[in-house]
Amino acid sequence: MSLCSGIKQGQCLFDRGLFLEALEAFSKAAELKPGCRAHQVRSLACLSAVGQHSDCLKLVSGWMLSEGPTADLYILRARLHKRLKQTTQCYRDVKSVLALDPQSPAAGSMLLQLQEASEQARREAVDRSLSGHLPEACCMINIALENCPEDAHLYLFRGIVYRRLKDFTASLEDLVQAVELCKEEEEVGGEAEDAERKDERGSVEEEVQFQLVLTYNDFAVECFSRGLFAEATLLLNKAIEEEKGQAGLYLNRGDCFFKQGDWCFALADYQQAEDMMGPNDPAVRLRLAVLHNTLGSFCFQNGCYQEAVEMFSLAIQDNPTAGHYYESRSKASRKLINLKGAREDFVCMLILDPSNEEVPPMLMNLFPGYSESDVLSSPAGQRIRGQLMDTTQACSSPSDQQQLSEQLLKMTLTNENTASSSKDPPEAGKELKLSVNQQETQMTVKNLLQVQEVVQSCLHDRPALQHSLHTDTGCRMKTSDLGCSESTSQK
Repeated sequence: MSLCSGIKQGQCLFDRGLFLEALEAFSKAAELKPGCRAHQVRSLACLSAVGQHSDCLKLVSGWMLSEGPTADLYILRARLHKRLKQTTQCYRDVKSVLALDPQSPAAGSMLLQLQEASEQARREAVDRSLSGHLPEACCMINIALENCPEDAHLYLFRGIVYRRLKDFTASLEDLVQAVELCKEEEEVGGEAEDAERKDERGSVEEEVQFQLVLTYNDFAVECFSRGLFAEATLLLNKAIEEEKGQAGLYLNRGDCFFKQGDWCFALADYQQAEDMMGPNDPAVRLRLAVLHNTLGSFCFQNGCYQEAVEMFSLAIQDNPTAGHYYESRSKASRKLINLKGAREDFVCMLILDPSNEEVPPMLMNLFPGYSESDVLSSPAGQRIRGQLMDTTQACSSPSDQQQLSEQLLKMTLTNENTASSSKDPPEAGKELKLSVNQQETQMTVKNLLQVQEVVQSCLHDRPALQHSLHTDTGCRMKTSDLGCSESTSQK
């Protein structure tokens, strides 16, 4: 069979819809004239007609390897990728076309379609995220990234979703990717980049840095809830290195130090938070009260009664509504033979905590022969009651004071979403054994901090950024979202 007759036969079969037979005819014709692109194109048309797009893709990729890529081959391969639902590869080939021919109408049209599909998926991801359906949001943002894999905003958004899903390593990796894409864009744009684009890129970098802080904080919350206080402290150290202006980070780290018995470090962090939030903030005052009461208890146990009185006095100054603080100071004053002070503190305890089991023995010791009603109805008792009421009313707002005081005997760090359910230490320990492998969590912390060096190297080479508290979802985060945890009081 001649070359010409083979081509005619193949074309006839193709026109009749007999694509496989046409493919065979064109293949035989190609054997008679190897390397002829026209015959290969006819074979490609047959393969495409029968839906064998994978074979088409291999054929086109072979042409690109043997003869070099061209804009036409890139656009052809992009269409094949689209048929095979290989969206990311389609996007990359479209970008390659535009690099060779920026005015290509076919590439411009395909890029617009990809961008529209990405934006639609992003909007659906935002809707699902706002409604709390985070796994579905993650799926939708994955689709958005397949259509636009070089969009730093999408990596930032997915990093936020991963953090909320407590996949902290994946979150940090996406934040790294967002930073690297911004850096690449800056290198490509150079001085010719317009001001609006620079501002947009700077906004992404700024948000990445803030999300990095939140990732550290939230992972610290997770570690804290599982009893990994040292790891939580390490993560909060990194968070504070990145953002020294968030009081909630100092509160959370102070709670970690408190749990580890590092009283001086805990006190320093609480005082730092106090400087930032003000001395009247109940979250700070109640922590300081717990810490001073704890230090007073140790002083009392060691026989340092004067120091114990001073510590208990500081605790009462920070939280004058806690009856057991007055009980502790009363006992310490009794050891110092300060009968007047011991009696006054006992009356305060009796007013604030009349069901305290220490009331009967202390009443017998300090007011022998008198009943509780005798003590409270006496002129001295009435005077102390009035003073106590004035002191407590001058404290914080009743709602804040009551809310935090109710949780005073428990401790749990909080993240930006919600406070975790508080548990007593024995119960928390049981949950830990059932739900988590501590070694795996410790290894994750180590890996997270190693990857963090990449973020620092990218971000710290840039001018300092003023951190806004916005997420890519359009939701505003407040400073208090970083954590207001409740400390454990010890009698």
